[in-house]
Amino acid sequence: MNPAKSRPVASAIVAAALVATSAIAQTNVAALVVRGAVEQPLALVLSDLQAMPRLNLNIREKDGSDATFEGVALYDVIMRSKPMLSERCCSNAINTLVVVGAADHYQAVFSLPELDPKFGHGKILLADERNGQPLGLPYGPFEIIAPDDKVHARWVREVNLIEVLPVGDRRGASGNSPP
Repeated sequence: MNPAKSRPVASAIVAAALVATSAIAQTNVAALVVRGAVEQPLALVLSDLQAMPRLNLNIREKDGSDATFEGVALYDVIMRSKPMLSERCCSNAINTLVVVGAADHYQAVFSLPELDPKFGHGKILLADERNGQPLGLPYGPFEIIAPDDKVHARWVREVNLIEVLPVGDRRGASGNSPP
């Protein structure tokens, strides 16, 4: 086969694969799992997140351009899974971490209090749109946007896992009990 003649065919195959991949990102195949110290582990699809209360954040990206991201508060997703927290003041949230994982195994860690509006402004977004368009590869279908981080190391793209993990001695339900 003539290599010059096979290039258009190869290009068409690559283009078709990209379109198919983008379409898969927008279907209702389970794309995000929430697990760990939760009463209700979740397997969420795009439509689940689109049905939740939505946020828009105008962000300056690391290249200096402005963008508007839309999605849901990471805290709302976590609370939907019913983390195993006590009812006492401040609960054991202060001793709980959230690990966000990506398809490429990249991970970032947040403390539950930094996500909770009771503790601070907690505007960490699980985005599914940028400038009114669905997030495609290599960012989507979901990306964590941490707008107050000066370095974008916790802006996790291709998010597929959220894990809620207790930290330290959990003998006291509030996390504040002496050893």
